[in-house]
Amino acid sequence: MDDSVCCAMRDMIVDRYIDMHGCGCWIRFTITRWVNEYDRCKLPELIYSYGYPCKHCRHHISQDIEAHKQNQQQLPQTRRNSKHMTSTANIDAMRNFGGIHFMMPTPFDSYGDVDTAPIPRLAQTAAQAGCTGVVTLGVMGEAHRLDDSERAQIIDAVVQACNGKLTTTVGISGQSIRQAATRLKEAEQLGASAVMASPPSLAKPNDNVLFAYYAQLNDASHIPLVIQDLPEQTGVHMSSQLIAQLNFMLHNVKYLKLEDPPTPPKISTVIKETNGNMGIFGGLGGAFLFEELQRGASGTMTGFAYPEALVDIYSKYRAGDIEASRESFYKWLPLIRYENTAGLGLSIRKHIMTKRGMLDSPAVRPPTPKIDELGIQELEDILNAMQPFIESQIDKPVITT
Repeated sequence: MDDSVCCAMRDMIVDRYIDMHGCGCWIRFTITRWVNEYDRCKLPELIYSYGYPCKHCRHHISQDIEAHKQNQQQLPQTRRNSKHMTSTANIDAMRNFGGIHFMMPTPFDSYGDVDTAPIPRLAQTAAQAGCTGVVTLGVMGEAHRLDDSERAQIIDAVVQACNGKLTTTVGISGQSIRQAATRLKEAEQLGASAVMASPPSLAKPNDNVLFAYYAQLNDASHIPLVIQDLPEQTGVHMSSQLIAQLNFMLHNVKYLKLEDPPTPPKISTVIKETNGNMGIFGGLGGAFLFEELQRGASGTMTGFAYPEALVDIYSKYRAGDIEASRESFYKWLPLIRYENTAGLGLSIRKHIMTKRGMLDSPAVRPPTPKIDELGIQELEDILNAMQPFIESQIDKPVITT
């Protein structure tokens, strides 16, 4: 089947309206005749809705979607191997996405310019620690302080440094669909394994607008999409029901980075609403990692300066040694707590990473606040007090080039 035929079939859509047994679930969505997850012909997509499907309606809609997914088997092999398909390496990597994802800081030199030289060291630390992947250009990567012209060199350096050993998730958050979609395409072209997007700022809550935003990113993407729920930064509060709707109706929305405290109860709610079909990751510096794992989290995405510690906590928990996981978590908490100092967390983190040799400079890009001299003394006091424990836990407290 050539592209023109495929495009013609894509236009042959069915508008379907469902109002199940007077339950109030009124949904309009389109169904494409041909379904291929990696092609432009998408799975059924929600166009507009009033309310959320009840469990009864979800069951019937799921049956409808599954019936249409069977059409994928009718696609010729050449179409299933479309140039748009995600690389085999990325597909294999995404099958084991759970675990610890190291949030990379963006290195700057003393002049405030992007310095990609430390990126291989950061990736090496994450790989040797046993991380599943890295995340670049997130909030702690100071993505909001970067020019768009600086993004490509950072993404390229991270992808090259990971070299297929780690998944690479790229932050694409933007204040418009066009901006976020442009960043998404750039990340795909440079080899990202997944992309992460927080919602745009809104003057007032509007779930329909948020759904449309993510639906268009979903349509533009051929790799998994991580929803970042971070109301402290975005001002947008996303309900568990809306998150479940995104996961249920948009086939690329596979994961959630949940940073809406208190995170443990919301993890339980999202798991219930999605029937456990969405991978949920914590964040917030790992401050609630143990409790999040108890609630069913798939891992965490955070940039704690000792990723080895988070991997140890996660690995012991997954191996069933709950008490050892708890003990390790509690022993690291003093540093996790201090690194989470509101407003100064990134500067503190970069100071520790510089001390470890992961970075050449703790520089942040103004107006990101810097830790003051007394703060540095406080940090040194904590590190000195914890030094025997850290050295007993970490093979390489100081990273050598």
